[in-house]
Amino acid sequence: MKRGGKKCWAKGEEPVMRHQHLAAQLDTDLLEVDLESAAGLPTQIMATTFADALQLAAAELLEVDVPEISLSVHDIEEQTSWKIQLYDSEAGGSGHILELADRHHELLPAIKNVLTGDQKHNESCGNACIQCLLTPGSQAAYEAGLLDRRALLALL
Repeated sequence: MKRGGKKCWAKGEEPVMRHQHLAAQLDTDLLEVDLESAAGLPTQIMATTFADALQLAAAELLEVDVPEISLSVHDIEEQTSWKIQLYDSEAGGSGHILELADRHHELLPAIKNVLTGDQKHNESCGNACIQCLLTPGSQAAYEAGLLDRRALLALL
């Protein structure tokens, strides 16, 4: 290797690369929700809205901050799959997703609660707002027109 026209290692010195991170392997829990056969949900708008509501409901249900639960919707954004993945943000896992899997029967009511809020919110909010679905993580989806709180609530 050369740096600025000079060799990095002296003649006869073994070439050793230090402070390089090539890969890492950490175990964590992952919850994958497949929406493909869910009536009405396999559209990009409904799947994206459901994914963001699911992340917020999971955090509320477990009484943790939203950034502690990561959300992956890459396949939905690319329209190649209708799968949502939730996983612990903490390297190596924190156990939130495992607890969420144990409490799966509480998720649908929690999602409806996130979408509805109180009566005043439910009457005044259109597609999304800061009181329900709008977070830094969902801002791009909102700007792209991929959040529809009312339609998802009607579907559920």
